[in-house]
Amino acid sequence: EGHEFSNKCIDVHWMSYFDSTCDVKRLQQLNAFSIERHALKIAQPLEEFEPNKFRLACKNPNGRRFWGKIDFSKGFSHWWHLSHIDFHVPSEHSQNGKRYEG
Repeated sequence: EGHEFSNKCIDVHWMSYFDSTCDVKRLQQLNAFSIERHALKIAQPLEEFEPNKFRLACKNPNGRRFWGKIDFSKGFSHWWHLSHIDFHVPSEHSQNGKRYEG
């Protein structure tokens, strides 16, 4: 069957995504952009609020913090929280036979 911690995902749907409370201006202020050897990286900035306890550094006008999250169809049965994005140039994948710049 599978591993005891894995869940079977039988849903078939479009990929769903919810944005985080970090907008581009705040990401720039927190130095979340970095140029890596393999990609342009955008990290979700964290702040330490107690010793060894961290949270997302961005909050909305109501003071709430939301991680970006994504739900893939088939094979992944739970929401995945966004920790970072890597933009590769040129792209590593194609979609319907078309390769994109990044």
